[in-house]
Amino acid sequence: MILCFSYNFYKPIDVGVSGSRVVLAMSSSAVQKLAKPQLRGLFRSYLQKHLTIAIVSGIAGSIVWKFLVMDPRKKAYAEFYKTYDADAEYKRMKEADVLPPFPEID
Repeated sequence: MILCFSYNFYKPIDVGVSGSRVVLAMSSSAVQKLAKPQLRGLFRSYLQKHLTIAIVSGIAGSIVWKFLVMDPRKKAYAEFYKTYDADAEYKRMKEADVLPPFPEID
């Protein structure tokens, strides 16, 4: 019997000669049983997994959006409207002939 190594170099393969044929026999530690396929509830498990991923990523995305987009936007609007004077802006646009002439209301 000749001892050589398999393709992954970790598990030995026994090579023997039986008559005119070469027999390869793997050691018992290299042989594993295949797992049975899931025959029932496959869609349910798929849906449960992907629905959980979708909900978690949606919540994470909304939290990131709130802190990176909405809070700075609220702060910018608040800063703008602290010094904004609507009457002065109206007069400036009226003098620049941006607005059509409106009748004055007294």
